[in-house]
Amino acid sequence: MPTNISDGIRKSSRLEKNEDVKVADKAISRAEAKDAFLNKGMYTNSFSLLDSNNVDLLDIANKLGVSLGPSKSAVIDNLELIKDLELSRKILAIQACKKNNSTLEVPPC
Repeated sequence: MPTNISDGIRKSSRLEKNEDVKVADKAISRAEAKDAFLNKGMYTNSFSLLDSNNVDLLDIANKLGVSLGPSKSAVIDNLELIKDLELSRKILAIQACKKNNSTLEVPPC
């Protein structure tokens, strides 16, 4: 890692490029990045069971050797049960994020 020495202080090139950025600006950009990351998964998730149709899920289960039931109706019931569980987990995750964000105190300017 190349370093530059100026005024007797060693600085890495990685830190030097952010030298002119104010601390408040860094905090704002990090908060925006965090919000974008948290909100990203709340709308659509290509890996979520909620966004998949039953035919695709059944195909995946068959490829993995997982039996979802002895009859077609049992398979559909179990897929719907799994989707309900996934929806409950999603709702709990969203509520936890909202709770964590509401407990943060913002210092007065």
